[in-house]
Amino acid sequence: MPVARGPQLNARNALLLGFTAVVIAGLLGAMVWFAASQENTQFVLGDRDFDAGDAEAIDQEIRERGPILFSDVGSVGQRDIIVNHRGNDLEQGWLAFAARRAQDPRDCFFSWDPSAAEFFLTTAAGSSSTCDEVTVDAEGTGLLQYRVEVRDGSIHVLLNESPE
Repeated sequence: MPVARGPQLNARNALLLGFTAVVIAGLLGAMVWFAASQENTQFVLGDRDFDAGDAEAIDQEIRERGPILFSDVGSVGQRDIIVNHRGNDLEQGWLAFAARRAQDPRDCFFSWDPSAAEFFLTTAAGSSSTCDEVTVDAEGTGLLQYRVEVRDGSIHVLLNESPE
């Protein structure tokens, strides 16, 4: 039985392939140069916001158990946030703020105390860190704040905007 020969690369095909590769490389280089020459160029990887979920379900969870801690929503170990809701309107009253102060280690974070209706700084189980004795109100006053939008019944925390 004869063996079939594979595809042959002749001079015309080689030139066409080389020319195409040069054109693609040139276009990519031009795009990078153009982007780098702009003054306000920002490269944002990943989502522009954090979709925390259904507003009605989250509101119910907060009413039953208190504000919700979302661990590391935007980067590697840097954006632990707390989402809280104040009021009865599902379109308004949403708050999102850092779950720890910038100067605290990652294993020190705010935990909800329902009897005092405030947050207190606590240490993760098994941690060797010692956290300051700090309390914060239910709105996260003094902590890094993020803007929250409700879109189509879903909570969106705008992580990539300049924080307040």
